[in-house]
Amino acid sequence: FFGGGVFATSSCTLELTDAEVARCWTGGDGGGVFLDLRSVLRGENISITENRAFRNGGAVFAKQSSMVELTRAEVARCSAESGGGLGVEDQSRILAWEVSFAMNVAEVDGGTLHSLGPADEITVTALSVREGFAGRDGGCIFLAGTSALRVHGASVTACEATARGGALAMLGRSTAVFEGSVMLAQNSAREGGSIFSQGSGLHVVSGELQVRNSTAAWRGGGIASWALLDVSNGSVVLHSNRATIGGGLCGISHESALLLSGDAYHASYLVVEECSALDYGGGIALLDLASISFETDPKDVCGGICLS
Repeated sequence: FFGGGVFATSSCTLELTDAEVARCWTGGDGGGVFLDLRSVLRGENISITENRAFRNGGAVFAKQSSMVELTRAEVARCSAESGGGLGVEDQSRILAWEVSFAMNVAEVDGGTLHSLGPADEITVTALSVREGFAGRDGGCIFLAGTSALRVHGASVTACEATARGGALAMLGRSTAVFEGSVMLAQNSAREGGSIFSQGSGLHVVSGELQVRNSTAAWRGGGIASWALLDVSNGSVVLHSNRATIGGGLCGISHESALLLSGDAYHASYLVVEECSALDYGGGIALLDLASISFETDPKDVCGGICLS
């Protein structure tokens, strides 16, 4: 019922190098690999492809303080009800370096990565994702509970969610931190073409987040936010995104706040260019007391807001 390829529990460690886990199946969790009770998967130069779980984690599922650590790996064409690629819950962790995800599918949430919480941690460096799909939320990544995501450089393209967050959907008290260069392009959803944020906050720190050519059938072609979007010594560029309301960015509630902060040496700025809306807010739409604010004077940080 668990682990179509490998089942590991009770502090087991599975180490794979130059290996393949392919075409495995389970009626439960972990189409390729299932980890439970502080177990660990370490994989380097491995391929996890065409695996299927009827519940969670088409490629790998980890729970109860377990860990998935992947280096220069490929996860492709896997599927599950939630977490088409990797799924974690119950204080588990994902560490991924130079991992490529392609064409993973979730019938419900998290086409590529799914974190249910509580207190899961996902850390990715040089992430590459294309053509992830979710039947509801998070075409690429879905976060819930008190899950935490940290991204050090990424490219996420052509992902789709039927409901919210073509690339990223954040719910509950989840948080996300983007560092370095992060590109989200050609993603789509009903709300939040690339990002839907209803968690505790999205933070862009010392880097640049670009959201390009993404679409939302309703609100927030680039980003739809119910929560804090904090840009600290970094920048957000929204280019050629489209929606019915808020082509580039849609702040939806009184808890939606865009905060730009920096110092004399680092600029923090928002650029919105060539975005469009069918109804209103071609660049930015602020609803129900949503706000934009500067922690310091924009002149002092050589930043601010540019609309074109």
